Amino acid sequence: DNTLTTRKGASANIAFVPKDFQVSLSAPPPARDFYYANENFSATANARDFNDTTIANYQGTVSFSGSGLNLPANYTFASSDSGSHTFSGINGPADATTTLSLSDTGFTTVTGTSSGITIKSATIRVVSTTGPVGPVNVQVQIVDSQGNIITSDNSSTFTVTVTEFIKDNSSSSRATSQKVTVSQGVAFITVSDSQAETVTITAASDPLLTVSAGVVRFGTVSGGGVGVQ
Repeated sequence: DNTLTTRKGASANIAFVPKDFQVSLSAPPPARDFYYANENFSATANARDFNDTTIANYQGTVSFSGSGLNLPANYTFASSDSGSHTFSGINGPADATTTLSLSDTGFTTVTGTSSGITIKSATIRVVSTTGPVGPVNVQVQIVDSQGNIITSDNSSTFTVTVTEFIKDNSSSSRATSQKVTVSQGVAFITVSDSQAETVTITAASDPLLTVSAGVVRFGTVSGGGVGVQ
C-alpha cells in the first residue's frame, strides 16, 4: 500500500518452463528410411518457448523413453548447451517401429517426441557358387529377417574374407580387398583361386550386420552335361 507501506503481499514462486522439446533425428544413409539393428544414430533436443524459439538458458534435466531402443541416460542441460543438446549412440537391437520421447524430470508435462523410427534386423548373405580355377563372381545380398533382399539399400559397405578348406596347400586365394558398396541390396565380388578346392567367403560390414557365409567350389568343369570336381 502506498500509504501503509507495511501492507504487502507476494505471489508464490512463478516457474517459467519450456513449452515443449523439438526432437530431431540424424538421417539414415541415402535411400534408406530406416536404421539397421545396432546401427547408432543421434537425436538433437531443443527446449522451445511459446514461439518455438530455443530457450538459451534452459538447464533442466531430461529423461528418455522409447520402446525397443537403447536409450541415453538422464541428462542435465548445461549453460554451454544454450538450450540444445545432441545425444549420440542411440540404437535398437531388433526389428521395431517406435519413437524417441523425452520429458523434463521436474515438469513432466514438458515433453517432446521424434518422428517415427524403423529398426530392421539384417544379414549379409553370401550366395554359394561353383566355378573353374581362376576368378569367380560371387553375389552378396543384404536381406531382412524374412530373407527378402533390402532393395532400398544403396549405401552399406562390406569387406570380404576368404578361408581355404585345405590350408597351406600352396594355393593362392584372394578376393576384392577394398570395400564394396551394395546397389539395391546386392553386390558382386570377384574371388579367385589357383587350385581346385573349396573356400569359405565371409564379410564384415559398416554398420555391423550378421553374416551368413557362403562357399565357392573351385575346379568344376562343365561339358556334355557332365560336371567333374
